Amino acid sequence: MIRRHVLAALATGVEAGDDVAAREALGRTEWLLRGQARRMLDHALIDAAMLTGEHGAADPEAMRHVQRVAALNVAGRIDVDVTDRAAVAATYYALEPEPAARAPVATIALVTSLLTFVSLAIWLVMSLRHPPRAIRLRTPLVTGAYFHGGTPARDAELETFLVDELTSLVIETDADRRGSRDGAPRARHIQELRNARVIAAHGPALAAAWRNLIDGLDRWSNLPVGGKHVREAVAELGRYAQDVSDQLAVLGLGYYLSADALLQRSAHAVVFVYRVDDVRFVRVGGQARRVLSLRRLDRLNLRLGLLGRQSDELGDPVVLLDQIEDFVRDKVTPAIDTGIYALGDQAFHDSSAGRLLGAWAARAISRELEVALGDAYADPARREAALRQLVTATVRRHEARHGVDLERDRPLRYPRALEQIAGKHDLSTTRTELELAAYVSQIANDPATPQLALWNLVSHAFNRDRWGSAESYAAVVVIQGLARQLGIEVAPAVKQGQLDRGKLLGPAHQLAAQGSEKLRMAARQLWIELYGEPMLPIVDVK
Repeated sequence: MIRRHVLAALATGVEAGDDVAAREALGRTEWLLRGQARRMLDHALIDAAMLTGEHGAADPEAMRHVQRVAALNVAGRIDVDVTDRAAVAATYYALEPEPAARAPVATIALVTSLLTFVSLAIWLVMSLRHPPRAIRLRTPLVTGAYFHGGTPARDAELETFLVDELTSLVIETDADRRGSRDGAPRARHIQELRNARVIAAHGPALAAAWRNLIDGLDRWSNLPVGGKHVREAVAELGRYAQDVSDQLAVLGLGYYLSADALLQRSAHAVVFVYRVDDVRFVRVGGQARRVLSLRRLDRLNLRLGLLGRQSDELGDPVVLLDQIEDFVRDKVTPAIDTGIYALGDQAFHDSSAGRLLGAWAARAISRELEVALGDAYADPARREAALRQLVTATVRRHEARHGVDLERDRPLRYPRALEQIAGKHDLSTTRTELELAAYVSQIANDPATPQLALWNLVSHAFNRDRWGSAESYAAVVVIQGLARQLGIEVAPAVKQGQLDRGKLLGPAHQLAAQGSEKLRMAARQLWIELYGEPMLPIVDVK
């Protein structure tokens, strides 16, 4: 049924020579199917553009060709040279026409089911309720590198403006909120930024999104310290920053904004400014998904510890290149050079057990890196650059998995193994669920460095300062789960909320001895055990 709606929308787009017409046609489908149909259309258009090499959105014939290829792909008839416009057109017009159903069949079926099984439905809602998830209301129609991959366009004047003015405004806003300066200069600055020429020059859509962000920061300065609406204000800022990033992507400009807040004691709003160095695509279960590589530009005195992230606003997943460089320099390279991978907190790292496990981990990581890097492994200069590429690729696959899980109509099931250590499923377990799925998928889908992906996670289980974090719970489940799949004996490591790290040492040692393919296979089997469904393959698009 969804396929029929997408094919009908593509027929409208082909006739108009414009993919906007196809998207508008889907807007008239019944609401129950609209979200899935839009996602199918987006993925089909991206795949078609990559297959054909046609990226000229201003050329109606190019857009007709891309949409015909997308339709053939959706219909399962992609048995033609997609670069041959005439052959594609002939095959497309030979398709059996499938007009979208006029009656809201899915909605009628749903209403009928609800009326028939209302008591059962109430029971299910009460018993199986899942936490609410963010919904992205509209996927922006991007251009340039955001559409076909590569390096987005630069604008030196815009870049300087974003870095200088946003950094200054964030600092001024924080100072005003704490009452440490006169608000008049900041008020003038707000007005200047709202009407900034450099923003307005890029069109009304970017200007409107930008004004919302500036106004959101202005309202933040007046929030009471510790006020009950702080979290709502943080979410609002996040949405506004994502809207600006979306409009920059629509223009093909390589800049990205991310708003957040530090909520310990007094809440501090921050807006990070990034340059988009690279746009890559991965295939998730055969569908293309965009991932951005970001480099930090702003001058805020804050350091993030994440290698990548998927925002709560459901923008594109991102990898953070500065943190990846730090990780390679501070963790991976020393493991190769010293023979010890730094694990856990300082006390564990300095203990005999920590140094022994770190040596096993370093041996496992070095073994697979020697194969993956070839001749570059022995050359420190070449090795550093190659390591950054490998780590960026594995983080990209991790973040792409987050994107898939956040967009699911129904979340993955809550694993019994996680419930045993983290408690019953509720809102507080959502991030742990996401991290567990992403790490198992990352290890299973890593063609070169599954041991490195594993030990980056394992370190959290041996860090007392991190116990209770999403990554620490995920680490325990993964260590013991992989061990079970490999026939390694495990014992309960968590009792009454407390972790006995000693119970993880034996299984962790034996995991370090496994070959890469054996580890990947164990991760695939663990996925089935945890979730009861096949794992989606995630591969890089060359």
